[in-house]
Amino acid sequence: FAPIVSISNIHQSGYEISGRILRFEQVVDADRTGIAVVLDLELAALKSPPTVLLAREYEEISSTVNDDVEASVAAISVAIEKIFRRFIADAGTALGQ
Repeated sequence: FAPIVSISNIHQSGYEISGRILRFEQVVDADRTGIAVVLDLELAALKSPPTVLLAREYEEISSTVNDDVEASVAAISVAIEKIFRRFIADAGTALGQ
């Protein structure tokens, strides 16, 4: 990875990260309260032709202490951080680092 890649120079790095939100919700049912986040993330090399180096679906489901919005937002934030950490580790492996 480049030490710092800003939005303005991301294509100059030679790589592109893209993703889709597949699931992003608070889950409340009779048994439990929690959140579910599922992201589909992809890392591609922008050489000609572009090459997908990593394409993976990442999921985090966790319980919350109650069903209020603040608890859900905090849990979603933690879930996204965990997903991004796994993606970064996987991207490093895909790049041979």
